[in-house]
Amino acid sequence: MNVYFDNNVLHKLVDAGIDPVAALACSEFTIAVTPDLATEYQQGIQGGSATAAEKELCQRLLTAATERGIFGFAAADGSSGGYSGFDYGVFADDRMIQALQSVKITERPGKEIPKNRTDAFLVALAQGAVVITNNFNDSHFKRAKAAGAHVYSWTEIISGQAAPSDIARRLSALLLGSVTPANASGAQAQPARLD
Repeated sequence: MNVYFDNNVLHKLVDAGIDPVAALACSEFTIAVTPDLATEYQQGIQGGSATAAEKELCQRLLTAATERGIFGFAAADGSSGGYSGFDYGVFADDRMIQALQSVKITERPGKEIPKNRTDAFLVALAQGAVVITNNFNDSHFKRAKAAGAHVYSWTEIISGQAAPSDIARRLSALLLGSVTPANASGAQAQPARLD
């Protein structure tokens, strides 16, 4: 199952001493990025506000991640209804199309990525993957979660056995199991910071 780490949880991983690349290696979970999420990671590496550890994590995630996106649309019977020629990606089914349409995307002059476009694709891909985000201020993640998508906050993931689903508990066990001893107590003691 693909796992997408929204860029607003990367500092939480660093603060907790968690290396998701090592933690999820050889597991049922595959680190993935959308093209926009990869761009956001690149911006983090090149920008001045991220710490050296956050920049290193962005680079590790980019190196390890499988790039995924929606590059075609499935017909009602599930067969491919068109494909744009990329060698990776998934076909959007009706639920994914509805998720994409439910998020208002706004062009931002001077910005590479329109507002909410990254989120729109994460919400749509959460139908068959896991998204870890701290962006529950926007209703699209709340709606996706309420509809049964695997969208989790950092707080839910680090809650261990109290995580809200079996998938979240398995992911939590892998991530928390990778905490270095020096940071073990800090992993669960970090206050939730919404970005």
